[in-house]
Amino acid sequence: MGCLFAHRKLLKDYMDEAVRLVKTYFEKKLKAVPGIIAGLHTFGSRLNFNPHVHMLVTMGGMKKNGEWKTYDNRAVKKEVEVKQKVEQKGNGYRVEKR
Repeated sequence: MGCLFAHRKLLKDYMDEAVRLVKTYFEKKLKAVPGIIAGLHTFGSRLNFNPHVHMLVTMGGMKKNGEWKTYDNRAVKKEVEVKQKVEQKGNGYRVEKR
């Protein structure tokens, strides 16, 4: 995250990309566009530079025909957890669990 500290103009792009990733996932998997509210935090609880995005995502989304589609959050959460474990093993990525 050092590059974001030096180039703070990129922080907006960082948040926008996080939203784009979630939106694209739901569009592909659930064929619906979710409602998303995102907030960018730039510092952690220890007042260290720690840019991260918090999001509120609806439990459903709008289909192309204008209908609302509700989906089960537990199924989505399980799939994300499985993908994180695979990435952690396969690529050496660190996945932070809270």
